[in-house]
Amino acid sequence: MASGPDKAMTCRYCQTTRVWRAWRKGIREEPTFTPLGIPTVTDRVVQAALKLVLEPIFEADFEPVSYGFRPERRAHDAIAEIHHFGTKGYRWVLDADIEACFDSIDHVALMDRVRLRVKDKRVLLLVKAFLKAGVMTTIGTREATHTGTPQGGILTPPTLLATSALTCR
Repeated sequence: MASGPDKAMTCRYCQTTRVWRAWRKGIREEPTFTPLGIPTVTDRVVQAALKLVLEPIFEADFEPVSYGFRPERRAHDAIAEIHHFGTKGYRWVLDADIEACFDSIDHVALMDRVRLRVKDKRVLLLVKAFLKAGVMTTIGTREATHTGTPQGGILTPPTLLATSALTCR
C-alpha cells in the first residue's frame, strides 16, 4: 500500500486460496463442505494489523452476552453464565446459528456498518479490498467474491466483520 500527501492511495492485495472443510452437524449426518479462504502470508500480516485497529472499535459495540470469538471470552464463560442464571430461576437459553451467514453477507451493507464506526478512508479501503479480493481455486483460476466474508483469515474468527454487521446498536 502506498500513500502520500500528493499521491492517490493504491491498494494491492492477493487472492486467497480456497479449500473446503468438511463438517457434520451430527454423528450420523452426511458431511457438508464449507469454503475457507486461506490468505497469503503478506495478507495475514496486513489483516493482523487491521484487526488491531478494528477490534477495539467494534468490541465496544458488542453485547456483553455475546461470547463467540471475542477477546477474553470463551465458551466456558458462557456456560458459567448459564449456570449462574439457572440458579436465579431462568430456564431458557437461546443458541442461534444463521445458516451460511458468512457466505451471504452483503458487502455494501457490511461496508455501510463499518463506515458508521470507522472514518479513516485507508482502513475502509483495506476492509473493502479483503472483501473483494476473490479466491484462487485449487486449479489456479480466480473466482470473484460478491458477497460474504472470507473465512480462514485473521479478520475472520468467524469474522470480526460479520459480527459487527450483526450488532444492532
